[in-house]
Amino acid sequence: MFFPKLRHLERAHPFLTTKQERELWYDHGFQKAIEALGTTHLASEYPATIEAEHARAKKRSGQVSWTTKMLDETFVPQFAGEICHQISTNWNLPENDRK
Repeated sequence: MFFPKLRHLERAHPFLTTKQERELWYDHGFQKAIEALGTTHLASEYPATIEAEHARAKKRSGQVSWTTKMLDETFVPQFAGEICHQISTNWNLPENDRK
């Protein structure tokens, strides 16, 4: 996943997220935002965890087949805000992960 605003020059690869960041974002942000916004049309397209998404995307050859899904441009700001809200208010996460 590519997130331009997560760019950080101190990383070996400034634009790439770590496995931990991807899991945090998907499991605690993305999925929770889908639930909170009641977007059932999205919920049916995305597995409940990033591990399940990896299993879905893996081909028999062992390679991964990722797909692109389009979101309505008017929905993106609300959805992005809800992802941030879900992560920043999840008190079960370590404080550094909620920033």
